[in-house]
Amino acid sequence: MKQRLPVALLLAGVLLRVAATFPVHAYPADSDCVIAGLKTLPILSGHLPVFVVTVRAGAFQLYLHALSFLVFGVSRASLALAPLLSGCALLVAFFLFSRLLFDRATANAALLFMALPAPAVLFWLYMPNTYAETMLFCASALGFAELVRKDPGRGLPWFGFGLAAGLGLWTSFLTLSCLLPALVWLIWSGAFRRPRRPWLALAGLLLGALPWIAYNLVHPLASFRGNFASRPAGGLHRIGSNALYLLTYALPELVASVDPENGPNPPTLAQLALRAPVLAIHAAAFLFALALAARELRRARVGPRGGPRHPVFLLLLVCASAVSLVVLSEAGQTRGLTVRYVLPLFLVVPGFLALFLVAVARRTLAGAGLLGLAVIAFNVSGYFLPGGATRRAWEERRRTADELVAFLHAHQIEVLCGSYWVVYPVNFLSRETIRAIPYEAHPDFDPLGYAETLPARPQRLALYSQSRKGVETWARSAGIPGSVAAIGPHAFVLLPAVNPIPEPAPEFLARLRESAGALLPP
Repeated sequence: MKQRLPVALLLAGVLLRVAATFPVHAYPADSDCVIAGLKTLPILSGHLPVFVVTVRAGAFQLYLHALSFLVFGVSRASLALAPLLSGCALLVAFFLFSRLLFDRATANAALLFMALPAPAVLFWLYMPNTYAETMLFCASALGFAELVRKDPGRGLPWFGFGLAAGLGLWTSFLTLSCLLPALVWLIWSGAFRRPRRPWLALAGLLLGALPWIAYNLVHPLASFRGNFASRPAGGLHRIGSNALYLLTYALPELVASVDPENGPNPPTLAQLALRAPVLAIHAAAFLFALALAARELRRARVGPRGGPRHPVFLLLLVCASAVSLVVLSEAGQTRGLTVRYVLPLFLVVPGFLALFLVAVARRTLAGAGLLGLAVIAFNVSGYFLPGGATRRAWEERRRTADELVAFLHAHQIEVLCGSYWVVYPVNFLSRETIRAIPYEAHPDFDPLGYAETLPARPQRLALYSQSRKGVETWARSAGIPGSVAAIGPHAFVLLPAVNPIPEPAPEFLARLRESAGALLPP
C-alpha cells in the first residue's frame, strides 16, 4: 500500500494535466500562447533561435514543439504536448526531490498537493509559455543538489545539478529562485570540500547554458540589459510597494486563486466558502515551518563547519530567494497577472503543508485529514476542466477561430486587422498564409513584427472584432465601406467593398490604426 500511494498520486496528477490540456481549446491567453508555435515554425526550416521573443525567455521549449510538429504536424494539439510532458516530468522530479528531502509520509503528503495543485499553478503551467520547463529545471536542480549533499563523492549528481542549472538559467532568470538556495545549501553542508567534483557541475552548467552564453558573448550581456528581473527595483518606496503587492495579491493568488484570469470567471460557492480557511491553513503551515527552523537552530547551535540538516531550511531558503527576486527587482513593479513570477514558490508550498499536516496528524489524524481535504477541495473546485462553463467557452472560441480562418481563406483574405487579443492566433492557425495585424500600434502587441513584413502592393484585407457595432464604427471612421459577416455570436468580419485595398498595405494599416480609437472594446 505504501508503494502504491505515490504511484496513484502521480497517475492522478498526470490525468489532471491531460484533462486540463485535452480536448484542445483556445488558451485563456491565446494570443500570447501561439507565439511559441509561430517561433517554432522557422526551426523546421533550419533556423535555430536562442530565445522565444525577448531575452527573458529561452527557446528550450521551442525545440520540444519542433519535435512535436515533426511527428504530429503543426496544430493546436501538437503545440499542447510540450507543456503537458514538461508538467508531468515536473511531477516526477518533484516527487523524487521530496523523497530525498523528507520521510515517506511527508513526501507523499507533499506529492498530493503537487499532483492536485492550486488552481493558479495548473493554469499557468499547462500553457505553452515556458513556465512548465522553468519549474521542471528548478525542481531538478533542487533534487540533484540534495543528492550531492547526501553523497558529495558521486560525480553524476554534480553534473546533473550543473546541467539543470544551465538549462534553467537559459530558460528563465526565475530559476535563480531555486539555483541560488541550492548553491547555498551545498556550501552550507560542506559539499564543496571535495575540490574535483564541483568541476563536473561547472561542465554541466556550461553545456546546459551554452546557447545563452554564446548569445551573451555575441550580444554582450544582452540577457541582463534586456531583462527587468536583473535590474534593481530602484528605491525603498518601490521595494515597499512590491512587497505590499506580493503580500496582498501574488501570494494569495498563488495558493488560493478564485479566478486566475482575474475577472471573467465567477468563483464557485466552494471557492468562496473555502478561500479564507485555505489561506489560513497555508499561513499556519508557513508559521509552523518558521517555528520548526527556530527549534532546529536552537538544538544545533550551527557553527561555520556545518549547516543544519533539517529540510525546512532549504524550503525557507527557496522562499526567501523567490520573494527577494521579485521584491528587489523591476519584475516586481509589474502589476496585473504576475503570480507567474512567484511560481517557484510552489515547489516549497507543498513541503510546508506536508510538514504541518504530518505534525498535526501526530496529535489528531482526523484534524489533519480535514485540513488537507479543505485545501484539495478548494483546488479541485477551481480547475477549468472539460464540461465546465469556462472550458466550454474556450472550446467555442477555438471553433470560432477555426471557422474564421476557413472564412478568410474562402474569401482569399491576405491581411486581417483587429485587436491583438483576438486576431494574433490567426497567424498560427493559417500557418502564416494570413497576416493578422493588431491595430494596437505599440510593439508589444506585435511581438513578431508582422506589420513590418507587409509588402507594398495592395492586399486583400478584412477587419475583425468581437462586436458588430465595433467593427462597423471602426470601418466608418477609417472611411471603408463594406459588408459585415457574422462568424459566431461574438465574431464579426468586415469585408471592404473594394478589395484589394487600392493603396499600399503599410500606409493603409497606418490609417487603420489611427482610426482604431473609434473601435469599441473587442
